[in-house]
Amino acid sequence: MRNIETLKKTLAFLTAAVAMAAYSAGCSEATNTDKANTESSVTEALSSDEETGESLTADTVANVKSSSGDLFSSRDLDPSYDEITETITLGDESVTITEEGVYLIKGTLKDGQIIVNAPKAKVQLVLDGADITCSDSSAIYVQDADKVFITLAEGSENTVSDGKTYANAGDENAPSAAIFSEDSLTINGSGSLTVNGNYMNGIQSKDDIVITGGTITVTAANDGIKGKDYVAAADGDFTVDAGGDGIKSTNAEDEGMGFVYIEGGKFDITAVNDGIQAETVLTVTDGTFDITSGGGYEKSDKTHTDNFGGRGGFGKNEMSETDVSFTQLADLTVTEDTTADDTASDSTKGLKAGTEIKISGGTFNIDAADDTIHSDGDISITGGIFTINAGDDGIHSEAAVNIGEKAENDFETVQIFIANCYEGIEGVTINQNSGTVYIISGDDGFIAAGGALDTTTENNFGHGGMMSTSTGTLNINGGLAVVNSANGDHDAFDSNGDVNLNGGYICANGQEPIDCGDSGSSINYNGTSVITMTAGNTDLSQRYSFVDNDGNVIVSFMSANGNAGQNCTDCKAYSGGTVSGGTEVLAQADKYAVTFGGTLKDGTEITAEAETGGMFGGGMKGGRQFAENGEMPEGMEPPTGEDGRPQMPEGMELPTDENGEIQMPEGGFGGGHRGGGMRRQQTTEENSAN
Repeated sequence: MRNIETLKKTLAFLTAAVAMAAYSAGCSEATNTDKANTESSVTEALSSDEETGESLTADTVANVKSSSGDLFSSRDLDPSYDEITETITLGDESVTITEEGVYLIKGTLKDGQIIVNAPKAKVQLVLDGADITCSDSSAIYVQDADKVFITLAEGSENTVSDGKTYANAGDENAPSAAIFSEDSLTINGSGSLTVNGNYMNGIQSKDDIVITGGTITVTAANDGIKGKDYVAAADGDFTVDAGGDGIKSTNAEDEGMGFVYIEGGKFDITAVNDGIQAETVLTVTDGTFDITSGGGYEKSDKTHTDNFGGRGGFGKNEMSETDVSFTQLADLTVTEDTTADDTASDSTKGLKAGTEIKISGGTFNIDAADDTIHSDGDISITGGIFTINAGDDGIHSEAAVNIGEKAENDFETVQIFIANCYEGIEGVTINQNSGTVYIISGDDGFIAAGGALDTTTENNFGHGGMMSTSTGTLNINGGLAVVNSANGDHDAFDSNGDVNLNGGYICANGQEPIDCGDSGSSINYNGTSVITMTAGNTDLSQRYSFVDNDGNVIVSFMSANGNAGQNCTDCKAYSGGTVSGGTEVLAQADKYAVTFGGTLKDGTEITAEAETGGMFGGGMKGGRQFAENGEMPEGMEPPTGEDGRPQMPEGMELPTDENGEIQMPEGGFGGGHRGGGMRRQQTTEENSAN
């Protein structure tokens, strides 16, 4: 793929020659292997005609519209090697390969290198019981080639290790991984490969890395598998233990590059920093992923402070051990590593992308000290099963979050269980179109908000701007969404702008079950079936069910035991009882599950009206809102204590003017993030289900 000038860098032969002179002195002096002439059949097998990946276009790569034919050449996917150019039995000296061919490598090299310096050539290294160690440089070092294939022979066990220090560590062009390539690198085959990156990285390419098979175990002081232009995996069994990022791409300069593409394989990743990080687009179509980042959610050092307006309310996040003052937050600058060097970032996310995340399948178990899934652009999840534990947000987008492809009551295609988080799903716009989403959160479950904090103006309390400069929109169009928020001033479904309930089914448990923004925002009810409660706890002790008019269970789940209300469309809502004959969709809280179908026995119909939002703010489709002058709406009074005097929640005080009189902030309380519908008085009539 090196000849695609619009996509790839060009490395001149002279540069390679200089690099060879500079670095081949590592370990022991390199010696050339005997050059073997091969028949034309071997040459044809190595010809560029087989490299179908060379037909890649910038548009194809930029949009990651990739199939096996786009990113994986026929030779990437076929590890066969019927004819051998040279059999190399390792001994006491390094080996340098200078010509195109297939090289079978066996034996042990205790302190030396396999060096490939074959400009414009395709070289296949077949590891068949090879153990290669270099004490002061890369054990396998590709200095110059068109492309190198490392094939793991069937049934073979292979090990590649480097030392903790490198002879040329001060040179920025020096290698920095146990397996290091200046050019395109493919790993395939069915054998095993253990890589010990004691100095810095495990497997690294300054071009691309393609992996289509093998059992690969990487232990690295810094990054596990690192490709500059991209990393693409079609299959393989990966175990990565990284002191930095697990798998990453780094090219932020060339258009269409810097992506990670995975269409299959098993990935067990433990990373001090991010699990999988793409500088641009992260695409997953299939695979099994077990990822722990930053020690997991219990090791999170994230702190959260609720405040009037913008992000927050009255209470402090119960998951945080420390608080942050208004002044600290106003002065806070958050930085994350987006460079292509080998310096470890402080980011501890599970899946992370700079422009977009697209997931259409796979099974994911992610435990991260920060966000488990994070994109600086859109996130689109149209398939997959997710179990998530997050020290901060479960899913976080700086743009749109889309769950499911189209609006329908399909509960199976996407299954997301967020067992621990601060906020569950956050984006400027959130569209749940289908699937099942179940969230247990320390603060809000769904939060449609975004934009930079406004630090140019003072907020209502004289501190540096804490108000978000944009609104958000939350659209529930189909599927099931269940949120249980922890006790405190937390919302189940929240938006800085409108909440549009267009279809599907939701259960909202929070002090403010459904909450919208101020200044004209509203909760627009257009057909979603709703159960709400203000239990404000995450004790999942009560079953709730939506049942159609023929008595068939639509969907059933466990939630907190609270004073439930409902607003249903073409169905009825029940609490309690047992469901039989249903299909399990998503296991949650270890012993409970979301199910659809079946029949309900001994349930109690919920007839009370559903609640929406909190004491202050906008409301459901025409509900009362604060006037622009900040006065209390007619008929409303601030909360009072036992003495009848206005009283704020514990630890907070109502703002007053210089005379001690209560003064409502301009625009009222709950600016943006804490707006919400007026609470509706509930009744408690209940009828037994048939």
